[in-house]
Amino acid sequence: MQLRSVQLIAVTLALVATAVACPHAVADDDAKPATPATPPTIDQLVKQLGAESFADREDAMTALMQRDDLDDDKLGAALRAARDPERRHRLLRVALHRFYYSFNPNDVPRNQGPGALGIVSISNANVVRPAQDPRLKRPAMIVSQTRPGFPAYVYLRPGDLIIGLGGQLFDDSLDQTDFSNTIQRYRAGEQLRIALLRGGKRVDVTLTLDSLQRLQDVHQYLVQYAQVQMDPRWRSHYARLVGDTPPVPTIVLDTPAEDTTPPAAR
Repeated sequence: MQLRSVQLIAVTLALVATAVACPHAVADDDAKPATPATPPTIDQLVKQLGAESFADREDAMTALMQRDDLDDDKLGAALRAARDPERRHRLLRVALHRFYYSFNPNDVPRNQGPGALGIVSISNANVVRPAQDPRLKRPAMIVSQTRPGFPAYVYLRPGDLIIGLGGQLFDDSLDQTDFSNTIQRYRAGEQLRIALLRGGKRVDVTLTLDSLQRLQDVHQYLVQYAQVQMDPRWRSHYARLVGDTPPVPTIVLDTPAEDTTPPAAR
């Protein structure tokens, strides 16, 4: 009996010694670092623009707008190859955003002065009260239209209900002035957290604000055209992307595109 006990002790000590000498043999799975997810390629995202799921199509378009490795050659090739209207429409939106993101009429520094989201025509008519929408517990600001080239165009969607900014939910006093003043407290280049309802679900996005002065400059330039797509600079750029020759002629309409009042702090 004593011999058996001694043998058991010896075996136990041997196993402990093996575990100490080779710790990975015991907990190898725990020691392996997590493999970082490989970001999708440009081609994969372009293909995803035609996915059956609306959410997948939106996610792919948002990702393409943020990709630094998407140059005009790749974007032009994707546009020329696009056959279905859905994929082509979304590629056009990506191209439009990239064009106006680089458009800075007066060379305004993008990290100075008050910040801007790039929401078009915010007014008190955009304020939605809980009595108007049973999903709301507090007032919200509905997004109707966003400006290409600015962060709202990338991260926000028409119909989104903004319920808070900077970690603070809106109170019953919400109006256009309160909304604009809240954004103005942030500087261009700073990050802003936005809480919103999208399709009835709470979504939080964090974006980097652009320059309010650049937004006003772009607005002042575009107000002479009935639609953004009528801008001759954009039309010439699009023609180069898809290989059209000669460039699309300039079209200027007398009808202003929208409210001619410069945007406040959108």
